[in-house]
Amino acid sequence: MNEKFTAEQTPDKKEAELIAFFESHGYENVQLIPHRNRNDIIHATKNGQECFIKKLNPTSGAEKSVSKKMDTESACYENLPEDILINVVEINADEGYIVLGRVEFDEIEENEQYIEDLADVELNKFPNIDASFLPETTWEDYEKLFIKLKKLEEAEIIEDADAIIQIFESKKELIENVKKIFSQQDFNRSNIKKVDGQLKIFDFEESRQDNAMADMATMSIDIRNNEKLSATYKERIQASESYNEELFNLMTAKRAALVMYARLYARGDEIESAGIPQFVQDNIDAFHEAVDKLAA
Repeated sequence: MNEKFTAEQTPDKKEAELIAFFESHGYENVQLIPHRNRNDIIHATKNGQECFIKKLNPTSGAEKSVSKKMDTESACYENLPEDILINVVEINADEGYIVLGRVEFDEIEENEQYIEDLADVELNKFPNIDASFLPETTWEDYEKLFIKLKKLEEAEIIEDADAIIQIFESKKELIENVKKIFSQQDFNRSNIKKVDGQLKIFDFEESRQDNAMADMATMSIDIRNNEKLSATYKERIQASESYNEELFNLMTAKRAALVMYARLYARGDEIESAGIPQFVQDNIDAFHEAVDKLAA
């Protein structure tokens, strides 16, 4: 595993080393793309093909996290239906990067037909995928969430973590017994692009077998500030046989808490210097809204 890209590097030095690294692997016109993702996103060309590169970075300094996520990504590209995947140029597990055909990472769709199309994929395609190659979300994942809720309370980001944990524990049977399907786990518009008129999905490093509400909650938070898109999506998912309002609120609180932990707790220095980004505020608002509904 290549370990020379660390958080301690200055942005200019890191960019220069990333460019040199990918040029040494045969890529040209290498350009680091600014974004909110914890990984490095790069545009480049190889043998005349325009490429999108994701270079995974360790979580909290844990190099093994890159290997685990690469295994999940590779398994998804090997097992998921080809019609929802962007074409793969190269997967280099040893160096921790994936190269796909070029997509514009921050080009976000804002129309209702796009929402209808992605709801079709989510509601009609995901449940029919054989996701047995992926691990299941287990109660241990919720116990890890509870630790993060405690830390968020310690940092005065949320209040009364114990009461929130008790809500989840009281719904353990619901959470554990619901049907599990393929879940991308980061189902937002940045990771869903139209290529030649067809929706393509990428960024599978956290993918799991999980309940359908996990992805629904993530997308709902992503579009919560657009009334038309939110109303269109809400109508579609609530008409689904798999939809469960209580479970949806639980998954919304879970997803939002994980984002809050990652952005406000683990990377609080960035917030202090740049302020709270809108997508983080959206998760804060969604968290409190979901918890209020669950506690009512």
